[in-house]
Amino acid sequence: MENFEIITDSSANLQKSLLDIYHIHILTLRFSRDKKEYRSYEEGVDRALDEVYESLRKKEKIETFCVEEKEAYDKIYELTKQGKDVLYIGMSSAMSNTYENVEKAVHRVQKEFPDRKLKSVDSLGVALGEGLLVRCAVELRQEGKSLEEVYQWLLSHRLHMCHEIAVDTTEFLQPFASNESGISRQKNMNSKVVLTLDDEGKAAVEQRIRGRKQSLDYLVDQLKKYAMDLNRYPVYISHGDCREEAEYVAARIKEETEAKEVLIRVLDPALAAHCGPGTIGLFYYGAHRRVRVFKNDKVHIFLVNSCAGNRQFVSCLRQELARTEGLEYYIFTLKKAGQEREVIQRARELFGSDKLRFYCCGGSGTMRNILNGFESLEKEEIAFYSKGMYNDFVKSFGKEGKRFEDLYELIHGEVVSVDYIRTNHGVALNSISNGLDTTLLKQLNKYRLIYLFGKRIPYMLAFLETICKSRWIPLEIQIDGVVYSGKCREIIFCNGISIGGGFKVAGSTSVTDGSGNFCVVMDRAVMPFLKHMNRLKRGKLKENTRGFHLGTFRKAKIRRTDGKPLMLNQDGCLIGDFDQWEIEIRQQGLHLVVPKGVRV
Repeated sequence: MENFEIITDSSANLQKSLLDIYHIHILTLRFSRDKKEYRSYEEGVDRALDEVYESLRKKEKIETFCVEEKEAYDKIYELTKQGKDVLYIGMSSAMSNTYENVEKAVHRVQKEFPDRKLKSVDSLGVALGEGLLVRCAVELRQEGKSLEEVYQWLLSHRLHMCHEIAVDTTEFLQPFASNESGISRQKNMNSKVVLTLDDEGKAAVEQRIRGRKQSLDYLVDQLKKYAMDLNRYPVYISHGDCREEAEYVAARIKEETEAKEVLIRVLDPALAAHCGPGTIGLFYYGAHRRVRVFKNDKVHIFLVNSCAGNRQFVSCLRQELARTEGLEYYIFTLKKAGQEREVIQRARELFGSDKLRFYCCGGSGTMRNILNGFESLEKEEIAFYSKGMYNDFVKSFGKEGKRFEDLYELIHGEVVSVDYIRTNHGVALNSISNGLDTTLLKQLNKYRLIYLFGKRIPYMLAFLETICKSRWIPLEIQIDGVVYSGKCREIIFCNGISIGGGFKVAGSTSVTDGSGNFCVVMDRAVMPFLKHMNRLKRGKLKENTRGFHLGTFRKAKIRRTDGKPLMLNQDGCLIGDFDQWEIEIRQQGLHLVVPKGVRV
């Protein structure tokens, strides 16, 4: 098990037993009352919260203060000096300066201990919503996950921590009030506001409900509608000195759902000062946060690969989409390659001038076929919901490529312009090649009957036969004016950084600069060829070696010198036979949907 420590702040509101069992370190918020300053959390001190809530009811002034950078620095420095790596999980940076202060401390300590791993995660949550994320982190650590694995899990799952907060009055919310959030002082005191947190961790009004009990019932109804894996993740309830109402909510959840654990906690005083007595917060793992200004100016078209388009996949897809309110969507299952153009034209006819966003649900080959189904890519919005065996292009985005597997990240993603490959015989997103992979695809067709036993077995059989049948072909290749001619065993033109699920082609790592990477292998015997291809697969072949030519390209031409037609592999699809191929990188010609914040 990797030796790393987890730090959070007192906003997480976790019970002492959990802090002790999992050895969680706490940085505390502070508050002042009657001109005296207190720490929200102090080990061994049982804070008299009744007095704090009584002060709030009397409208006495209570000021709150975020975690100080010095306190954070001292704690992180102490742990790091002991040889520990550190993961900090903090309350939403949109709600407090705490995360910013701790992150500064992390950077300071990192400079002093460059060999240690120090990571910080903005939970985009607050109270027990943040606490739930922390609990997931410590349980993953207990399972033996590394710091990096836990860090990546938190980034990809933090927006699944749902916050439903019913306040008794909005007068304490004024520090968060804005036109954008929709929070304003209540005129009708019987109208109750339910808050949530949006994708940026900001407070936003989810619903206004007439009646206190109705607002509590609404919380439970939302959980029943959107919660996921209740038999795995606990449900947390926090209350602002209103235990009986918290127990009412808990009782309904236990009776009407399969929740494995429901925990009730009184709200931390530094947080209670901003939402007031009578607040009930419900926190659970569920569908991606739904509070978004969802502009219904798009129709979302999901194109599902027939291999993935079984009833189970489509049924799960429908369930996930149904959780996003206000989403207009349609699912089309592609029965065979070449049907894409027909389906896209049909969608255009159905929705006319409406703005469409198309989703490729599959792997690299599915994406290639869908791109070729458009008459022009200039005005299309296309998302790659990577669900295939190979999803090479998303590897260009590094560790953030995993976010392309999150449907909600794509639905609420942003459009960026990326490069793609255009040829005189169709387009590709990631790669065009000939050699081992082309032979492999031909052999795979022979073993399709045993696909019933899974894809791995036919793949291994085809791979072994490919190695035995490796042959050279006579080619003339022009790459940006440079000519390679002779016996060729492998050619790879790549817009991304990898091909075939793992072969890493050295060169440009950008998908926006108008250049791609190439590898041309000329006149090599089988064994040296396989040896260097293995090095290429592991990313170790980064310089030209005898017969191996690596570099970047913008345009290329290929033809066989024996007069025979040539077949090439476009993103896992065999295309041919043609006498000549012309290939070029079209700079930023594709409008790709990526999760918000993904660097291109």
